[in-house]
Amino acid sequence: MFVIIGAIIVIASVLGGFIMADGHPVHLVQISEYVVICGAAFGAMVTMAPKKVLVDLFKQIIGALKGAPFNKKAYEELFKALYELFKTSDAMPGFGIVAAVLGIVITMGSIAGPIEEIGHHVAAALVGTFLGILISYGFLAPLAVNMEFNGASEMSYVKCIASSVIGFANGMAPVMAVEVARRGLSSDVKPSAEEMETMLKGVGK
Repeated sequence: MFVIIGAIIVIASVLGGFIMADGHPVHLVQISEYVVICGAAFGAMVTMAPKKVLVDLFKQIIGALKGAPFNKKAYEELFKALYELFKTSDAMPGFGIVAAVLGIVITMGSIAGPIEEIGHHVAAALVGTFLGILISYGFLAPLAVNMEFNGASEMSYVKCIASSVIGFANGMAPVMAVEVARRGLSSDVKPSAEEMETMLKGVGK
């Protein structure tokens, strides 16, 4: 939405300044110029970029027009989901204890019975505790950590784009702007300088 608003502001400012300088907007309506410039730029992009890059580019443009999905509301929903997950993870050992206590209650109810029956009830109570701890620390806690890593990975991806764009906007050559972004990556996803050089040489082929 803000992309569209920004575009409208740009157009209005250019036309407004042109008119204030006694220019006539009709003089700007040169369809042939727009066809040559826009058509040539689009054709050059089609020539140099693979199909996947073009598809991704249009998807990114549509995404930019829609606005980033990671807004305040998205983070609020994320925090609520994480909070609920963490609460459940902290509560699982407690649920296990509840199950164990119930098992002990059943055990005490049959305390006068055969030793095998008492052993069975005690074992069942301990299994309840075991399951609570297992679910908490074996599944829910790792899931929460995995979600945290995914969030950090996504943030790193966005920061990579931002650092590269800022470098280019500040006058860096494209190769240097990309190199600055590469240097900021963690070792597990960062291509080597040689790999980057080979990869960039292959762009457009």
